[in-house]
Amino acid sequence: MKAVMRPAAVLFLLLSCLPAATLYASGQPEAERARDGDPVDYLGVAAVMLRDGQWDRAEAALAHVDPSTKGVDEGRFYALRGALRLQLSLPEEAAADLEKAVRAGNRDPSVALALAHACHDCGRYAEALATIGLAPGMPQSPGRLSLEAACLWELDHVEEALAVLGKAVELFPASVPLRRQAVSCLLALGLTQEAALQARALCDAAGADPEAHLLYAEALRRTGGRRETVLALEEARLRFPGDARFTISLARAYAQEGKQGSAADLGEQAAAMDPRYCLEAAGMAREAGRTEGALRLIALAAEGPERTRQRFLILVEGGFFEEAVSLQAALEETGAFADAGLLYAMAYARFRTGGYGEARALLDRIPEASYSGKAALLSEAVRRAGF
Repeated sequence: MKAVMRPAAVLFLLLSCLPAATLYASGQPEAERARDGDPVDYLGVAAVMLRDGQWDRAEAALAHVDPSTKGVDEGRFYALRGALRLQLSLPEEAAADLEKAVRAGNRDPSVALALAHACHDCGRYAEALATIGLAPGMPQSPGRLSLEAACLWELDHVEEALAVLGKAVELFPASVPLRRQAVSCLLALGLTQEAALQARALCDAAGADPEAHLLYAEALRRTGGRRETVLALEEARLRFPGDARFTISLARAYAQEGKQGSAADLGEQAAAMDPRYCLEAAGMAREAGRTEGALRLIALAAEGPERTRQRFLILVEGGFFEEAVSLQAALEETGAFADAGLLYAMAYARFRTGGYGEARALLDRIPEASYSGKAALLSEAVRRAGF
């Protein structure tokens, strides 16, 4: 279960860490107070920066504090720094700080919840559950129940996880993230019809939530309802025109229906909205026979083994054999030739550029079980060329 509600614990931490009145809360900048000779409450500053999502400034404020200095509230310091590190996706460091906060006497339930989240993100699911259990004052919040269900799920206590989620949805029926999590569980269990029904209800209840519509489309896809999937994605795309995920999902749906031209059109649109889809869009253009478009998109994709592989296939299918053979060393480095199809494609490119010896060497590397009819024909042509 990957969809876990992120903790509202950080906000609770900030509120609990702020004194009843701080110099910073009065609106006077810390630099101005320092000039006036007033001490700066850097922990208060860090709390406000965290609350406002200014991670760099929060980190800078905390850097001014030595927790070993007499008079510094260690529990407050480590709670704030742990919360910051949790937000920065540093779960190991966050867990270490939050554990120090608890040992220093910070018993705020939000600290325990943040620590449980950090343990979850480190893969320490049993420890996360134990942390929740050791905080009797922790309220039955959506975040707590979501996390508890996620940990139970990861520990393969599926029935217990579903029971917690069922209880959570009953207690907080308006919580869209909790309901999304429940649908994700149903999908993971293969209960696609029930998942589709719940996802549709969620879409109706939370029309402005794009994740719900993505879940609904995925549930429909898994039920085998291709046309229904397309219609759901078309509707969602009109509702969320700036969200590239619906455009690329619709492109995939059209590709599955064999409508390669429509898939390529939508893939290019998705890539224009979000460059992360350039690689996939290039593949769609290749399948549609649009070599120039595919090469243009692949040039915009991020570097990596899959980009090299796709570019090679596009070049071969487009008849650009000299450029294709220039990629052999790069493909060798990435281990791409474990794929017999790529070995054949490179052998063919070598043959077309007159590299008969190189073509023979590549063909000899194809396992007998993977030797296709095309490979046999190419091998015969190479033999006739004297190799």
